Amino acid sequence: MARAAGAIVPFTRSPEASNDYATLSEVTTEVLREFKTRGRVFDAFCVLLPTAPFIRPQTLEMGLAALYANEANDSVMPIVAFEYPVQRALKTVWVEGRSYMKMVWPEYIEARSQDCEGRYHDVGQFYWMKVDYFTQNQPKWLIGDHTAPLEVPASEVQDIDTDDDWRLAELKYDLSQSRAPAAAPAATAASTASASCGLKL
Repeated sequence: MARAAGAIVPFTRSPEASNDYATLSEVTTEVLREFKTRGRVFDAFCVLLPTAPFIRPQTLEMGLAALYANEANDSVMPIVAFEYPVQRALKTVWVEGRSYMKMVWPEYIEARSQDCEGRYHDVGQFYWMKVDYFTQNQPKWLIGDHTAPLEVPASEVQDIDTDDDWRLAELKYDLSQSRAPAAAPAATAASTASASCGLKL
């Protein structure tokens, strides 16, 4: 399929690194080792996940720039803010056969949503990491000791697990295609500003 779409495929993964239980670290180890046997070594690598339809070339370039923006950075992870403060999360509890709602963190019962500190999650699009750090530490989930965040707009992120998720992805895609060309530089500038702020954390 990849070759049919025009991709260059220098080699394929082994069965051990291409099953449902292979970790990103195991796959990366095999790929780097295979490239090395072919005389190719790298300073950094990027693992690009195939199930992320909204990745833009500019975002990948920003991730690489973020990796080398600080010598201490060993990796970069794109993140997005939770749409609603997680501090006000609810859970269901069962009491005498009936389901009731409780706050996960009752201490935030009186907190206003706009006053809660922001929290983020991995967007599952790609990961940049320096090869030396990876080979020395073998992090299982491609998260380093000094992973720099790259904040991505929510309009460019969609986790797809349900039919509703798929419909949201289609809406976001249609929205991205309908944007006027003049709006693109502003969006890129906003993303760059977010990345710059993230590197200071």
